[in-house]
Amino acid sequence: ARAARAARAARAARRWRGGRPDAREHGELRLSMATACSGTDAPVVAMRVAQEALARRGTFFEFDHVMSCEIEPYKQSFIARNNPGVLLFNDIAECGATPRGKSATTAYGGLAAVPSASMIVAGTSCKDFSNLKGKDRKSIEAMGTSGETFIGFVNLLFEQQHDVGILENVQGAEWDKMAYYIEGRLPLRSVAPGGGGAKVHELRFEVAGDAFVVSEVSEFAAARLGARLLGFREVGARHQSTSKKKPPFFEPGGGALTPISSAQFRGSAVGLASLCERFGLGDDHELCFAAPVAYRTTLAYLDAKEWGVPQTRARKYMLLWKEGSFGEGVEVARRWHELCTHLRCPLKYNVDSFLLADENDRVHRFRDALRGPLGRLTAVSRQGGDWWGEQANKDTQANKDFRACRGGKVGQFLKTPLAELSRPYTNWGGQGQASLASHTWWSELVSVLSQRQLDMIDCFGVKAAELGLDPLHHSLWWNISQNVGRTENIPLPGITGCITPGGEHFGPHKGRSILGYEKLLLSGIPADKLLLGTESEVQLSDLAGNAMVMPVVSAAILAVLCLPAYARKLAEDAKFSLASLASHEAGGGARGGAATFSEGQRVELRCGERWEPANIADVNEDGTYDVALAAGAA
Repeated sequence: ARAARAARAARAARRWRGGRPDAREHGELRLSMATACSGTDAPVVAMRVAQEALARRGTFFEFDHVMSCEIEPYKQSFIARNNPGVLLFNDIAECGATPRGKSATTAYGGLAAVPSASMIVAGTSCKDFSNLKGKDRKSIEAMGTSGETFIGFVNLLFEQQHDVGILENVQGAEWDKMAYYIEGRLPLRSVAPGGGGAKVHELRFEVAGDAFVVSEVSEFAAARLGARLLGFREVGARHQSTSKKKPPFFEPGGGALTPISSAQFRGSAVGLASLCERFGLGDDHELCFAAPVAYRTTLAYLDAKEWGVPQTRARKYMLLWKEGSFGEGVEVARRWHELCTHLRCPLKYNVDSFLLADENDRVHRFRDALRGPLGRLTAVSRQGGDWWGEQANKDTQANKDFRACRGGKVGQFLKTPLAELSRPYTNWGGQGQASLASHTWWSELVSVLSQRQLDMIDCFGVKAAELGLDPLHHSLWWNISQNVGRTENIPLPGITGCITPGGEHFGPHKGRSILGYEKLLLSGIPADKLLLGTESEVQLSDLAGNAMVMPVVSAAILAVLCLPAYARKLAEDAKFSLASLASHEAGGGARGGAATFSEGQRVELRCGERWEPANIADVNEDGTYDVALAAGAA
């Protein structure tokens, strides 16, 4: 009887719920992860949440967080506090420059070998790529913060040779260039924006033996410094870039590689224009460079509000993987996109559901600080003078243009002019004068807002009324930290705009802003499960503003883990659809729904409104289970 039960348990362990094979047989419920530009380490938190959820379903997920890399001291403290014992490095540029097996400087000043992992997740700096930088945006080659961290990530990737990587950044980042850097190719049609060739010569090569090596980079050409040129081939399909102002993106060429040698070349250096002329290369060719590891990439547009978070945070995620790491013939890019889409969840709760109650200790401390000496000093510095008159600046003119219906995006500014001194919601004036529209507003918060921010509240309030929305009763959240023409003045009710490090999101129906702790919650991060120390309100906002939205990055990672099993299932059944799995999401009596369990596994059983610990006593022939409540259960 015991042998029969063991056999039945083995068969049950091999079954897939809803026709899905057991990933444990293939060693796919195992993940070692490294993070870089880690910040809040949202990917790590996400995997630990997934680990707990799978454990409740009776499945063991082996997760190992091998290293983090963060340069901000208070973020280092946050990571160390919430990940005791993890290797924490200081600088991604140094880690990338460290040869495999060698040591780099840790956040504590010591040295430790940079470990490898099966996956690396990074959110390199977006400061220089952000559209808010305007004309001050920098390219990768300018080696600002964004370029330096990206190049450090690429070097780290090649040195440690991770199987899979996930890279997150803003939509306006130079994604096409990033792909070319990682894949080691350069479509010549992408070199000069707008088809011009004025600066093509800036990319230069030096002769090293019988090969050409990149000796000088160009801001228009995505080629790694020191990369060896292998040859050229015809380009593949053309795709539109992330911006109409940028060159298109080209798939890897389908033609055979034609080697290029410098054996017959006279001279020590050559520019790209001369090289192309010598070998007869044009827009229908791409250069191919040697890379330590052959990687492929794909890009996905993911918006936080499609993963259950009431925040419009549109980011792009790049999946990169070693060629052949998922097996032969697997359409990795297509399957990953399908799985990410399948993991979307509906938005069920608005921003107000994530706010702390006014009686909460954090809210009390914040409001007390605003009423204290520091708040009073801030009020004097921000409310002094007359921003509308003698201290007017370009932001003042932008607000005047908004009121006068001049300029702005279509539908963004007012349709009916508003008098310059009409301030129906704040009645602000010089030297800190104000008369608020509602007695429920936090007067101590309004007192520390600048005159520009107060005027934005009035402008946006009138715009909302113009559209038939009462801002005192509709759940609208305005980012009043930006210029009046740079922020969405009428977001979707109940949904906030993108949470940024310095963002001040004001809700007129509440008369308050979103606190840093609440911003973490709105990023899907379970702040109540984290060890928060002495981080200030500004630092908590910075942690949340720079963090990946946890449900989104979780979906991206879980899609990678599920991809091999999904590919196997499609190989077995070409008609298989992910939509068929939806029927298995509704749970039965055991938490986790219709999951497959084996004898001796621990589960949780619903008893009325409670969940009680239990054990699988036996697996029956008909697929049912005998369940015994654990000792001590009610």
